[in-house]
Amino acid sequence: MVIRMTLQQPAEHLTDALFCQEEPWRSRFLALVAHYADGQAEDGRLPTREEVTAWLGRKPHLCSWVAQLLMTWYSAQVRDMVDSSVPLQCFLQANSDPG
Repeated sequence: MVIRMTLQQPAEHLTDALFCQEEPWRSRFLALVAHYADGQAEDGRLPTREEVTAWLGRKPHLCSWVAQLLMTWYSAQVRDMVDSSVPLQCFLQANSDPG
């Protein structure tokens, strides 16, 4: 059995990831995506889920950029949690392999 992914599937997953961000980041990311997609951010209106999914489905370069944006964002959030968690740092250091 061969499973083929369409461009729409990644677009839908990325749209979900954008819309489940907490404010104020959701609005900021959506305004940025709208700006890069068609300059819509200038009118002050945030895009709908359908608009974002359509843009990402039609524009592979935008889809890749949003994926990179979210990967960078999530990586920074995880790094911040680890940096601010002294007990976790102590655990990681105590259980790290010295070699």
